Amino acid sequence: MILPGHLAAGYLTTYAVLHVAGFQFSGNENIAIYTIGTLLGDGPDFDIFLSFLKKKTLTPAVTDGHRGYITHTAIFWFLFGCVVFFCGDIFASDFVKALGLLVWLSPWSHLLCDSFVFGAKWFWPLSDKFFTFPFEWAKKDVPRISRWSGVIKNHFKSISGIAEILVTALALAVFIWG
Repeated sequence: MILPGHLAAGYLTTYAVLHVAGFQFSGNENIAIYTIGTLLGDGPDFDIFLSFLKKKTLTPAVTDGHRGYITHTAIFWFLFGCVVFFCGDIFASDFVKALGLLVWLSPWSHLLCDSFVFGAKWFWPLSDKFFTFPFEWAKKDVPRISRWSGVIKNHFKSISGIAEILVTALALAVFIWG
């Protein structure tokens, strides 16, 4: 997936976490928590900036390996989320507790979406392997493109692109009618 799908998944995760956990916030807090949770849906791609600093380019051929950084591991977001959650517990702040859950789960929605095609390091540091869902048909349609225009043009013809459209449409529906 690309940015819109990851943000939509982050929004859906935020909506689910707040409703399942029963958190209630005021207007400004609600806006802040939804904004943060949505943006955290693309949190693992922070490593694209690390890749840029290292390689001084953002071409698709170079950023394709960005999933090797720690920000694309499940344990990183779990531990980071736990630290934030326990800070909320110490300071008796439901907002910080909710933020801790979102720091953990919104980036995991990103890893889950990536697992359909590219895989994610779900078991790092025990394994460096990228784990994908057992959908061989999904992995076969990922074109390797050297220019961003080709990525966008071909992306929406793939299973991943179709999934992105569906996730984004669901997020819009939840936003409007949820």
